[in-house]
Amino acid sequence: MRDYSGPDLERGTAVPNAALQGVHLRLPGHGDDGPTLEIYTFASTEGVPEAAGIDRPGFRHIAFAVADVHAARRRVLDEGGSSVGEVVTLTTSDGRRVTWCYVTDAEGNALELQGWAPSASLESAACESFRHPTSSLQVWHTASSECSTSAIG
Repeated sequence: MRDYSGPDLERGTAVPNAALQGVHLRLPGHGDDGPTLEIYTFASTEGVPEAAGIDRPGFRHIAFAVADVHAARRRVLDEGGSSVGEVVTLTTSDGRRVTWCYVTDAEGNALELQGWAPSASLESAACESFRHPTSSLQVWHTASSECSTSAIG
């Protein structure tokens, strides 16, 4: 069972005092890193039949793992979608970082966009061998799990 609440959830969902509880069910045949089915309920809508936001009862959204949440969000908005809450980045209890947001597509369907990064310790170790003087930029590439260095100026 998972319980979520607090300012990050409120910012991302645009639901005041957001609190939810639920589970992730791993879909068979895809291994330990395969897709999951999430079943959650928002405490803020219990007994409220006409909730209009991301917290309304019933089927609510589909989530996509994307390499760049900000770019994917811009694309949805450019294609006629709408923003629901803010883009939020947080660190999970196991040290991984997730950036996520909710948007709606042009037809009003709710979408969650997620981008996952390894734990900060893994990222730091991966980038360590690429350190250069201050005239360089280290970039962590989540999709390829690599760090690249580019000269600046």
